[in-house]
Amino acid sequence: MSREPHISSGAGSKDQPVAGSAADATARTSLRSIIRVLAAQAARDDFRRVVSSGDRTVVDTSPLTSADLSGNG
Repeated sequence: MSREPHISSGAGSKDQPVAGSAADATARTSLRSIIRVLAAQAARDDFRRVVSSGDRTVVDTSPLTSADLSGNG
């Protein structure tokens, strides 16, 4: 039988169950970090794909270079 981890809150007091272990908190933090890195990599890959496709209308968002303001449209 497995038991929940307990910590003692002091001499003469009863043990209290631990709500979440430090290992669980570390695992959650690590998982969040991994997800953040993967999301950043996906965004970078998407940006590179757009740039390499030559579709400047998606990449170039400056109003000064849009066709209607530069006299080309």
